[in-house]
Amino acid sequence: MRLWLVRKYIEFGAPENVAYEIPEEYRPVLDTTKEKEKPKSGIVYYDLSLTDLLEAGLLSVGDELVMSYKPRGGNQKKYKAVITKEGSMIVLDKKFKSPSYAALLGIQDAGSDRKTVNGWTSWKNRNGKLLADLRSEYLKQKENEAEQAASAAG
Repeated sequence: MRLWLVRKYIEFGAPENVAYEIPEEYRPVLDTTKEKEKPKSGIVYYDLSLTDLLEAGLLSVGDELVMSYKPRGGNQKKYKAVITKEGSMIVLDKKFKSPSYAALLGIQDAGSDRKTVNGWTSWKNRNGKLLADLRSEYLKQKENEAEQAASAAG
């Protein structure tokens, strides 16, 4: 039996904004088997983090990511994030484990009242590659490793 310490974060002044943190050491193991059906909702969930991209060498400590955002009727702003050794992002002097919460800080700072954003499709590395593309590279690496292990074992 395992007990998890799940932390619940509620934004001051906006109690409808809730985030949960599950310790990384208890995350499920990446399953590389192919699914028989596509998710019916159209929503896809990837169980990986910036730490995974760091460990795979797709990101490095100190890397800078950039995001541009222009709210309706406002001016375009550019935001910079720096990757930490813990796999977090520092944006506007705040640390985030989630690219989406980091991006949300930026778009709200730019004047938007949006409550959600996909940070994986918002942040780009110095080569202009989205975090979502780096995530795809990581998943492809894991798929290739699993295929090589299966062929070596069988």
